Amino acid sequence: VVVPTGTVPNHPLVPTSVPTSVPTQNATTIVPPP
Repeated sequence: VVVPTGTVPNHPLVPTSVPTSVPTQNATTIVPPP
């Protein structure tokens, strides 16, 4: 799951449906699936 810049990794408000198609250049952290 790629977490967009500005979000908090593992944060309860981060949806698990975040598309993996989000460019990694716009992501600061890659969170592995549970």
